[in-house]
Amino acid sequence: LGRVLAKLNGPNHPATLAQFARAAELAPTDPLPWFYQGLAASAQGQRQEAIRFWEGARARFAPEDPRQAMVSQMLADARKLPRSAPAQRS
Repeated sequence: LGRVLAKLNGPNHPATLAQFARAAELAPTDPLPWFYQGLAASAQGQRQEAIRFWEGARARFAPEDPRQAMVSQMLADARKLPRSAPAQRS
């Protein structure tokens, strides 16, 4: 539901964020709510929050999951930015 709301309303919409937060509670091992919350935080210029969520996503993706590399690159890119800069998705 969160992914559908993200497509319809954008990742920063309150209803979208509420669904991802709820999904993270209901399925704590699922990396996708963490990933999408990181995207929303990044889009809002909340670099440290984006990093925190993406670290959570990376910890939940299986080591062989190809998305591991993507999240790792997003984290590396976000960590290179000044603290005041938004963590842009590559």
